Amino acid sequence: MNKDELESILKFHVLWINSNGSEGERANLSGANLQGANLSSAIMTGANLEGAILLEANLEKADLRSAIMTGANLSFARLVEANLEKADLTLANMRWSNLSFARLVGANLSKTNLTSAGLLETNLSSAIMTEANFSKANLTSAILLDANLKDANLKDANLNGVNYERATI
Repeated sequence: MNKDELESILKFHVLWINSNGSEGERANLSGANLQGANLSSAIMTGANLEGAILLEANLEKADLRSAIMTGANLSFARLVEANLEKADLTLANMRWSNLSFARLVGANLSKTNLTSAGLLETNLSSAIMTEANFSKANLTSAILLDANLKDANLKDANLNGVNYERATI
């Protein structure tokens, strides 16, 4: 997908949001290859990104509330201060992503891969993840410094080597 096509889709999506669905069109980026895309501060509330390739994408400060991101590849993505409240990230690959200061309140991260390896790390420092669902997620060696996981579902999550110093659980 080229930059002009993406900008057009996002423009119509914002119109759809602002008109409560009576104008524009909901963004359907299901399966789209957005590798390395700059989507910083993009307004993508409720967008369909199921299975999208967002490898190395810049989603810093993006509004992804209630976005459908099931099975998306967000490896190495920059999601600093992104709003992923109530987003569906089931089965997403988020290895080595930077989610520091992100808002994941009520997000579904069931079976999501958030592992770190070697010098590379998945950073969730200072993220707000209250009421998020991490059931069966893999957080091996993830960084959760100062994160807020109050009332989060961590049932059967792999937390081996997780650094959760000063985290609220």
